Amino acid sequence: MKKYFKLHPYVKIVDGVKCSAIYNLFKGKVFSITKKEFDFLKECEKGIPLEEIQNVDYEFVSDLKNNGLGLTYEGNVVINKEIYGVPKAVSKMFKQVSLDKLFIEITNKCNLNCKFCKEDNILFRKTGCKKWPSYSQSISLDEWEKIISEAKILGCKNFIIIGGEPFLEYENFKKIVTYIRKDNTENTKITVFTNGTLLDNNEIINYIKNNNLNLCIQILENNDTKYEKISEKKVFLVKFIML
Repeated sequence: MKKYFKLHPYVKIVDGVKCSAIYNLFKGKVFSITKKEFDFLKECEKGIPLEEIQNVDYEFVSDLKNNGLGLTYEGNVVINKEIYGVPKAVSKMFKQVSLDKLFIEITNKCNLNCKFCKEDNILFRKTGCKKWPSYSQSISLDEWEKIISEAKILGCKNFIIIGGEPFLEYENFKKIVTYIRKDNTENTKITVFTNGTLLDNNEIINYIKNNNLNLCIQILENNDTKYEKISEKKVFLVKFIML
């Protein structure tokens, strides 16, 4: 009889830009896997027996079983993948899950070329911005709407929009703000991290005021000449004061 490997009902695999991941929704754990391992699991989920999958890494299969992520079956079984999360019978044993804040990176593009910020530098910074390499895959607006809706269900009232420079995607930026403001959620706070270079646009300024958005403006220097040397762009600090 042929053998099949299947993930448990509460285990989900997700394909990412650079790598993929396995989510154990019962224990709240995440495991990073390679693209090759992701493709293997997709074949298993389709009900293809191990004997018919090329170059099976049985050590990987053993690791998955040891971590409680799946089992090997004698025969093709059907796993109901609609069963997510903690079973009701044990749900009272766990604390209620909540989300304090959600960071929304709507673009990795930036109109500055700061000397300390390079695409090949993976360092995260407290400035709320980072120039990343351009990827073919990105989160769509429909996906952002779903993520924001799920964040609200978890009680999130603090949404932080970052980049890149968020106002480079102004039309998408407005749609995301609309998603957040939908249903008139009380006490919802929206903060935008920006380099401020596009705030000389009256339409953007009025939109910020009318939607009660909080701004965190990154100012690298208190001197225009020094600022230009850092960012390689003329930035006039006086407009920040006028806000």
